[in-house]
Amino acid sequence: MVKVILTILALCAIDRNRVTCFQSSLFSGRYCSSRISIASDTISTQKILGSAHFPVTSLSLMANDIELEDENFIMKGLARRGLSPKITEVENVDDFLEFIGEDERLCVVKYYASWCKSCHKFGIRYKKLAMKHADMLDKTDQVSERGAVRFAEVEYGKSSSLCRSLGIRKLPYVMIHKVSVGKIAEFPCGPKYFDERLVSRLNQYLEMSDEELQFEQKMEGGTSLGHDIMSQLHDDAKQPSTSNIRKV
Repeated sequence: MVKVILTILALCAIDRNRVTCFQSSLFSGRYCSSRISIASDTISTQKILGSAHFPVTSLSLMANDIELEDENFIMKGLARRGLSPKITEVENVDDFLEFIGEDERLCVVKYYASWCKSCHKFGIRYKKLAMKHADMLDKTDQVSERGAVRFAEVEYGKSSSLCRSLGIRKLPYVMIHKVSVGKIAEFPCGPKYFDERLVSRLNQYLEMSDEELQFEQKMEGGTSLGHDIMSQLHDDAKQPSTSNIRKV
């Protein structure tokens, strides 16, 4: 009993000036997050309870947990409203060119295969990303909310000719386009690289002008839409076997 009382007193001795409560601008309505900043990773009570230590969860882990909970809350709310993100299925050259040229918004295209486990994990995160930025469809498949980005997906088995023409050799794979700029970037993107390679780029591109995107295009090694896409689509390269497609 004495040990318990001493432990409580020790914990209460933490500098109160380091404890703040704020309403995060990242969350809507129902979240008020309390952050506790402590200089060391653990609170030592060696003098009280021998060598015992009380681990403290890092701020980054706390923030990630809250953000994930908030994200799941948003997804459930959209589902209750009968909304789902618009992700266009592309199967051939005409579908691809029509999707890219539809309007001036950024376009993200995902290349995957139904048999690829990494693609399945990637697809879950891709849909959540689309929930944040894509057009939202109601129960009648009509666009009820317009997004800042358009999303599409290409399944390798159904669109092997298109994938060969575009030089897809690794899965999952991502291309980002804008009709006034062309192909801005392309890259393999396994699930563990999702935030680093896709989310960070997309957030950055959304803040850029066409001139800045053109500079980024050069930095990424992208080329103009007409020259790059059309030349690859008409390439008569031999069909590789499915075994040549590597998972990231």
